[in-house]
Amino acid sequence: MTSSPEPDLPAYVPAPGSSAESRVLPGSAITGTPAPDAGMILCDFEGNRYASPGLASYAQRMLHAAGRHTERYPTVARALLPAAELEQIGWYDPNTRQVVLDGPQERARLAQWLGVPDVSDAELQAR
Repeated sequence: MTSSPEPDLPAYVPAPGSSAESRVLPGSAITGTPAPDAGMILCDFEGNRYASPGLASYAQRMLHAAGRHTERYPTVARALLPAAELEQIGWYDPNTRQVVLDGPQERARLAQWLGVPDVSDAELQAR
């Protein structure tokens, strides 16, 4: 018996100046799904607060945020956030463990969120 592929999950960054930006550790990988409350998204995130080498890349952090989100692990790294305070920058494919950005503007937006001049392709592929 083979398992079916897992669906892609949206990748978000907080809108600049939003309350979401102040609630989530800078550089965190954020994913989520619409909540029953209109206009809200149930988000899980991973910011590597304790500088674990295994979570150094954005894709590795997204791998953990996505696993937490799909399995609903108990965590403090979950929040119900207004959709208007999030910008979708692309998708996370859990089957390939890759973040696929929607375009150059989204790549620039992610770089800004990560505090780096540019985002390398290696940063988007989990090992």
